[in-house]
Amino acid sequence: MLRFEKALNNIEQRGIKQGIQEGKLEGMQEGERKAKEEIVKRMLNLGVDINIIAAATEFSITDIEQVQK
Repeated sequence: MLRFEKALNNIEQRGIKQGIQEGKLEGMQEGERKAKEEIVKRMLNLGVDINIIAAATEFSITDIEQVQK
């Protein structure tokens, strides 16, 4: 029974570690998107053409229009 409990605990620990790693990656991606959104806002305020913003940020025109709202 002890061997089974150790195996179960090991599986649980790996699951927790994987969840933490996935959470960190998701958080980093969200942070990068927020930073790009701020850049888009600044560029729009400077009067930069939306097509140039799309090329520079790799955001779609639709994404840029959403940030603009």
